[in-house]
Amino acid sequence: MHAVYISAILPQKGPTIVAIYPEDLLSFDDTFELSLKCMPMGGKEGDFSSILFKDFQAVSYLTSTPIIDEKIDSRETITSIGFLLDVFTNPIPYKDLLAEFVSKCKNSETFNLSNLGKIIPQFLKLKTQKKITISLDGESSCEFELKKEMDEKDGLDLLDEALWGSQ
Repeated sequence: MHAVYISAILPQKGPTIVAIYPEDLLSFDDTFELSLKCMPMGGKEGDFSSILFKDFQAVSYLTSTPIIDEKIDSRETITSIGFLLDVFTNPIPYKDLLAEFVSKCKNSETFNLSNLGKIIPQFLKLKTQKKITISLDGESSCEFELKKEMDEKDGLDLLDEALWGSQ
């Protein structure tokens, strides 16, 4: 994993990268381009996308966060939480991890854009660890594990079974 980011469709601004860590990985123009690509048109809560972006694979999980300013827009904010991975990394374990994160944390008072921007850097621990504990608000935390990625042999076995049946 190279980076973790959060993007949102902000009222009067449109798609915007709210936070990205490490902050100096992408140029301003690349960050703007990522904000447009990681928010798929017509996407809905729970959707997952994986696209090639520059020298990375950008994986994003769509969710929503509470209203930012009811005077401007009374709808929840469409939010994307994602990672920049190596191009050939299997994205499914990251999808599962993000889905678990959202399902465990969505009902917490800390699940808003401002706090998510502070929480997501903790995902960078996945560079060196497969099991991490993320502190949500200083008092509560959740444990997450990056499940085993499917290796090449597993993938070929699954393809074999799909094509020829189990033998």
